[in-house]
Amino acid sequence: CISIHKSQGSEYPIVIMPLAHAHQRMLQKKLIYTAVTRARKALVMLGDKNTFQHGIETIDLHPRNTSLVAMINDFFKREEMMDESL
Repeated sequence: CISIHKSQGSEYPIVIMPLAHAHQRMLQKKLIYTAVTRARKALVMLGDKNTFQHGIETIDLHPRNTSLVAMINDFFKREEMMDESL
C-alpha cells in the first residue's frame, strides 16, 4: 500500500482508491487523474459518489508557476529560424 504521491511515474496491475468523505478537502482533479492512470489492468474505487464528484470538480488550489511553456515555445521558435536559414 502506497500513497498516490509515491506512485507517480509508476504503474500497477491493480489500484484500489478509497474515496473517504473525511479526506474530501484533499481530493482534487489532478490527484484522481494520477491515481486512475496508475492502474494497468484494474481500478477499484471505494467510497462516496459525492466525494468523487467533488474531487473531479476541484481544480488544483495551488497551481505551479513554471516557465516550461515559454521554454518549449522558445525551442520551437529557434528550430523554425534554423529551418528558414537553410
